[in-house]
Amino acid sequence: GAEARYGSNVSYSLPHVITAPVIGEASSTRFDNCKLSNASTGCTASQTFVLPTIQDGSSMDFEWSGQLQYGATGAACRSDVLAGNVSSTGTFPSNRFCSLDAPNSNDPDALDSVSGGNSGDNGSPIGSNPGRSGSGGAVTTGTVFPDGNDACRDGTATKNPCALTIGQDWQIGVNLSLIEHPTVSSAFGSVTVQFSRPRALGIGDQVKIPLVGLEYVQPDPVFPCVTFVEGIAANSSNSSATASVATRIVENCTTVNSTNTTTNLTTSVTTCVNVTVNNTDDYLQCELLSAFGYQNSDVQLAGWSISIDVARSVLNLVVGSNVPPMAVIMFTVGGFTATQSASVPVLPDEALAEVIRGSHMTIILKSGAIRSTYSSVAGDPIASYAQGRPGNPPTAPGLITFTAGNVYTFRVYAYNGRFKSEAAETLVQNRAITPPAAPAYYSEESQEAVGAAFFFSNLAANQKSLDAGTKVTPTIPAAAGQETRVGIFFTPARDVGAGQTITFELPGFTGPDYLLLGEGTDIPIYDNIYEVYGNSSECACSATGTISTPSKTYYVTRDATGSGACNYTSPNMTGMAANATEDIPWCACSDCACSLAGVVSTPTPLYNVTGNCSDCACTAAGVVIDPPTIYNISGNCSSCACSDAGVSSFDTADNLKQDWTSGCAGCTCDGIGNATCPGGDNPACTCSYQSCNCECIPRVCDCGCPLFRECTCGCPVQDVFECGCYQNTTHPLVTQAIWSGYSKSIVIVVSQGTFLPRDVPVEMWIPKDAGITFPATGGAPIGNTGGVGGLGHVNAYKLNWASAFPSASQPREGFLIQMTTDIFWRTDVQTVMVPENLDRGVVRTRPLTHLTVDVTATDLYITVADEYKFLRGQFLKIQNEYIFVKNVNATILEVRRGQFRTTAAPHLIATGTAASGSCGCADNSTTVGGGSCVCNTVYIAFIGATDPSVNGGIDTATGALSGTSCTIGGTAIEGCNPSGFNFLTQGVGLRTFQSAFLEGRVTPQVRYATACGGTFSSCTSNCLCTRTTPFAGYEFGNNGMLPKGNNITIASPGDVFAYPLEYKTTLALAADALVDSLSLAVVDATGLSNKYIRVNDEIMFVERITRGVLDVVTYQSFGGTGCSCTIQGTVVGPEPPCSCVGDKGVNCTEAGVLSATGGGGGKGFLGNFNFTASDGSFATIEVTSPGYSFTSTPTIFISAGGTGCLNVNLKPVLSSNVLKVTRGALGTTRAEHAFGSSVSAVLWPSQTRQSTPGLRYNFRIAAFNSAGISPFLYPQMKLLEVFPRTLPAAGNVPMEVILIGGGVTAANYTLYIGYTNAVGNVDLGRAKKCTSLVVRDVLGTRMTCQSPSWVGARHSLILHFQSGTQEQIAVGNNWIRFEPPTLTMVQPAQLDAGLPVNITITGRNFGKNSSVVTGRMQGATPIPCTPVRVVTDLKAICTLIPRTGDVLTGDIILTVGNTWSGGGQSTRASPQSKVKEKPAPVSVETTLPIDVATIPEGSPERITFVNSFLLDVANALGISRTRLQLDSIRPGSIIITFIILADPNSVSAPSPAALAVNLAAQAADPTSALRQGTVTSIITVTLPPGAEALAAAEAATAATVVTDGDVALWESSCVPKSYTAFDMEICYDCCTYVCEIGAQVPQVGGQDVLPGYRAQTCQGLCLVHCGYSRPIVLGV
Repeated sequence: GAEARYGSNVSYSLPHVITAPVIGEASSTRFDNCKLSNASTGCTASQTFVLPTIQDGSSMDFEWSGQLQYGATGAACRSDVLAGNVSSTGTFPSNRFCSLDAPNSNDPDALDSVSGGNSGDNGSPIGSNPGRSGSGGAVTTGTVFPDGNDACRDGTATKNPCALTIGQDWQIGVNLSLIEHPTVSSAFGSVTVQFSRPRALGIGDQVKIPLVGLEYVQPDPVFPCVTFVEGIAANSSNSSATASVATRIVENCTTVNSTNTTTNLTTSVTTCVNVTVNNTDDYLQCELLSAFGYQNSDVQLAGWSISIDVARSVLNLVVGSNVPPMAVIMFTVGGFTATQSASVPVLPDEALAEVIRGSHMTIILKSGAIRSTYSSVAGDPIASYAQGRPGNPPTAPGLITFTAGNVYTFRVYAYNGRFKSEAAETLVQNRAITPPAAPAYYSEESQEAVGAAFFFSNLAANQKSLDAGTKVTPTIPAAAGQETRVGIFFTPARDVGAGQTITFELPGFTGPDYLLLGEGTDIPIYDNIYEVYGNSSECACSATGTISTPSKTYYVTRDATGSGACNYTSPNMTGMAANATEDIPWCACSDCACSLAGVVSTPTPLYNVTGNCSDCACTAAGVVIDPPTIYNISGNCSSCACSDAGVSSFDTADNLKQDWTSGCAGCTCDGIGNATCPGGDNPACTCSYQSCNCECIPRVCDCGCPLFRECTCGCPVQDVFECGCYQNTTHPLVTQAIWSGYSKSIVIVVSQGTFLPRDVPVEMWIPKDAGITFPATGGAPIGNTGGVGGLGHVNAYKLNWASAFPSASQPREGFLIQMTTDIFWRTDVQTVMVPENLDRGVVRTRPLTHLTVDVTATDLYITVADEYKFLRGQFLKIQNEYIFVKNVNATILEVRRGQFRTTAAPHLIATGTAASGSCGCADNSTTVGGGSCVCNTVYIAFIGATDPSVNGGIDTATGALSGTSCTIGGTAIEGCNPSGFNFLTQGVGLRTFQSAFLEGRVTPQVRYATACGGTFSSCTSNCLCTRTTPFAGYEFGNNGMLPKGNNITIASPGDVFAYPLEYKTTLALAADALVDSLSLAVVDATGLSNKYIRVNDEIMFVERITRGVLDVVTYQSFGGTGCSCTIQGTVVGPEPPCSCVGDKGVNCTEAGVLSATGGGGGKGFLGNFNFTASDGSFATIEVTSPGYSFTSTPTIFISAGGTGCLNVNLKPVLSSNVLKVTRGALGTTRAEHAFGSSVSAVLWPSQTRQSTPGLRYNFRIAAFNSAGISPFLYPQMKLLEVFPRTLPAAGNVPMEVILIGGGVTAANYTLYIGYTNAVGNVDLGRAKKCTSLVVRDVLGTRMTCQSPSWVGARHSLILHFQSGTQEQIAVGNNWIRFEPPTLTMVQPAQLDAGLPVNITITGRNFGKNSSVVTGRMQGATPIPCTPVRVVTDLKAICTLIPRTGDVLTGDIILTVGNTWSGGGQSTRASPQSKVKEKPAPVSVETTLPIDVATIPEGSPERITFVNSFLLDVANALGISRTRLQLDSIRPGSIIITFIILADPNSVSAPSPAALAVNLAAQAADPTSALRQGTVTSIITVTLPPGAEALAAAEAATAATVVTDGDVALWESSCVPKSYTAFDMEICYDCCTYVCEIGAQVPQVGGQDVLPGYRAQTCQGLCLVHCGYSRPIVLGV
């Protein structure tokens, strides 16, 4: 049977199926197993082999028994029987039917005679007659099989074939457990044995169980129930039951006396060879013998018996009734004593038991087995027998060679001296196979994680809240640096089983070094449930324990005064509640009020207004507001009036009144008597005045503000409320946890007998009393979703790998996964088996039974039709839901719903519409009711490795075999095969995807394979082996032999006491807990330097291995290694040669302390001594600290005490096995440790590997079948190639990476471009993440991403994987280069001399980080950019600040990148990078024959004319209109003055002077572009003085060779033959001619020179070319 080891909470057994080929040749039949008669199918036997003959220990008896032998004929008989040889009365052997004297006897030794014979007792063959010589060595006795059963089973036998002992059947794995003896420490009350077998057991079968480390002792006077007595009253409370012996049989008991040389005591030990007790129905039993799984109740198995082979400590169970497959057998036996010390594990918790089935025989063979030949003749069934023998070449008839993939049938014949039987032939054909191919690719390993939200609060578990002031108190966060409550809320995505741990990291938090929480401690773990108490019904608690306390209530007090106040005699007058509804009069201050917070609200006082004026008023405070003064006018003129200030009008002689007669119309007066008549003098027009006596009299108001109502209000407290939240409910599922100050994490443990169900929230609180302190700086951790939280890591791992689809010749039964915390694979190795499953499903199923009660979606108990006790721990499938069986009670199953991410759903007994009656299920689970009825079958489910969630489980994308086997940069989604794995020759051209889920304390271990040739769990050499071997005696193909119940352990990184250990040595001295105790003496210090070690519950760090004082002696021994001395000087050993020299000291009256001095700088030694009262000599000396760093022998002296001691001569014994240690490491506490305490290396913190950092597990995977184990596949994350390797600085370019170990998804991977730090981790400060990471091939061999924006000449590609504790780093060193920067333009290119300027630089690959970009102007006086500011990847700004004397002429150079960012890269000098100082602008005067009057200033005509003129000039010069600036327009005809400016953006543009000269030349040329202009057809140009000279000078300075690297025509055509005057002149004439009139125009600054300057430019170029400017060397 195959033992399933995948995925969840139990182990279970599968039907034993060898994986047959699913895919074969097109012409093959199903499974290609020769079931058809058509000869073309290959079903005709093509070859027959014969194995050697096999005989038992005696060929002439009637039992198949004894030692098996091979290669014997064992038939020393005549081929015919003569009458003279036959006697009807004679018996064998006196009358031999097998006679030797016949001429044609088949006895190969012709020298033997009838009387000598060559048969042993009872006719057994003995070989040649030992008394005869010259026999030639022929034998009739076979060769004994030399190999034991273990070697034969595990494939290490020396002979092929090999044979198991007669009766041996498939072995059984059994579980063992011990019950301690109540009084005897070395004994045990009982041993309980439990097992189940995938194959049936029959009556008479024997199960032999080794009990290693125990011996059986009878009788036991203290515990009679363990004496195997079957008495009626035999039990643990009745010691007299020993007398009630029923069927106890004791045989062959002997007594041995032994003397202890130390105590001189003699003891007697009675040993019985065999002790047998039979179970019967008539007696009760001390041992419990019962079976489960196929009977209705646990009953005694009548007829069974147990015997014990005392000599070998083997328990033999004899089966008394038939047992079906998978029944669980359990029994208990007592009376054993340990054969080892109590400190060593006495009995393993599992054993491998042999099953003996009568005369059952098994031979095991493989390719290369011995072959034999024979012929059958009358009376001689094996005549002419011949047998091959291995060799080179093998002797005839040779060896048997099996061809992998061929189908073989086996048959067996029995024979005797005369006849051969009919053949017994196998009913199933067998295919010859080889071990399977190794897995192809290890895709990914990940640790199971849950996302958690964290809550931190300074509220205590029992928290009161007084005077909250609001209805809801806000959450009180923990203050920095203070103790805090810790709330952890999470929802697991899958079931987390009992005993499993989840680790939550709290970085930055502090607290105790190590603290146990929960059950059994003073600090409980609370469920998120609160009890509310307080004196208000409004008290409440939030989900996080925040207290909601209602506000205080208040009374309102009122006091009214004033003329409008009134009295109110209500009893509540001075104490009315704020919410009172009593009708209080307004005059009594009814509007006094109090807020909920007790803040008083007092109405504003009110005042009456009095006075003579209607506009009298009062302020709110009662202050009079007088109206403005108003004046009343009086006087005898109607025109009298008063101003606002009370000044009257017309009240003096100055205020005239006009008066005139009618004699003068319009008579006016302008003064006293000054009349004026417009018509002339007219005496009738007169002026006079009168006095009006006007007066302004003010108004009197007499305003007042007497008080009307003033209120005095108050708010005394009426009620004060007090609320509390009491958290007193411990968590039902998490009852234990650990806080580790070293790892800064909380590790929770799921309680036994429970589990955390998937998709169900878990909420818990660690109280403030734990002492966990909130970080002083940095704050709380941030989770994946951005809130306060983090990941909790479950002690469970998911592995993904891929393999070739198995073939006919290389089938797979499954995979072996080994795991360890030791990176060197020397210890802590655990093995898990995952069965093969190629049906692309998570499980395969088998019909089992049906429901008898409908099931709802929430039911946790289901009822089935039949009782199956073996279902405990199994999985069921009902419709589309997978269900886990927790317990079995008859036909009722306690279950866990919705496994494997299925959804719990209702299930009816049957569904559909019946043809008649109702739908249902028959007893055999068939459908009842007809119609569309369907009986909902309950299936048993078996889990395998193939994972359909990964690419469907199986595909054909096997990839190529050469190179990297990937199309780098290709668009097709293809199989990537960078390792060149041959999926065709290793399988059938398909790849399969496998997964395994390993859970600590849940997933069972198996004992198939060794840890690379060592034990199950440890290895001594070649521990990183290519292929492991089966453990001795373990059978492939018999998965049912594996014991159950020993599940893997997965240590939590948060619990330092769970860190795996590797036993190293023991303490050679006891160690104390003193602060200055810094050294340990051990038996063997090898390999402990720079390691963490653990002694009991203290972890220490070994700084170094040193020398210290192991012992202090009074006497030294002489005479050899067998000699020693006691402290008193007594010689131990033979005298002579042994002797002792020294002194024991005398006269001591006080014990004392010993110290050391000298010793080459040694430190830390301490010891003490005691004395003998009789003579004051030393009685005992104890070294309490060996000290360290003793390079020479120190002097030991008494440093304290020791009063009176004389003759002190103490001698130290130095040891090099002393450790200088740091005590109490990893948060543990220093403690005392006894002599002999175990010292173990703490694996995780003691080992580092750059590519695999962290507290991680290491895995390796191999496939297996009945032929053997494949090589291991070790996980490897390795980068192989990336495309492209050169990236633009702007980023966001697709990248494709070819690698190994790149995962199934990108969830746990990060790809960086940058650097690693000194210890090999990602230097996050110098690395940029690639974005949009996608895995393109589920083999983990191809991924793509978008490149980041960055710069630099050299970077590494870094892939970082992290999933919980699993972390790996792969580096492609110096693979990546970012494109160097290029410059396409600078603006401005012409600069104002001596002035600061911002130059805009255009190009690409500038990056986006100004801090890694520098710049400069490279020229005669280099000037740095101060600073460079990167705007975009395409644009930067350089600020040049010239110093005195700096010339702004040169090239702008940008350097992008620096040492920190991968090395700088610079732009190159080019025409586009050049800048220079601006040439001076030139003022040009032109005259045009235009009447200035036609273009008045400011008119549209003037604007149109100017634009046309400037455009004509710009077009003629081929420049931008912006380089022309109008200065003035003057009459005469019209004179226009304008300025030509330098081109700021081009150093090669013509200078203003050159343009001015050009313009003058065009003005004189009727055919020029200028003269063709719209307004410049007739124009005169006047240049300023010196313009021509300036242009010529600039042209000479800027003269360059023409276009981009081409050789000028005048240079290539005209070359001086020599530098003589004649040849140089000929060259010059030729050069100037070709230059001035040729098609190729010389250039200045990258621009063609203007026609007016061509001759001048050519002359300068040709002078240089023809050698006139070369240096003159005298004498040449």
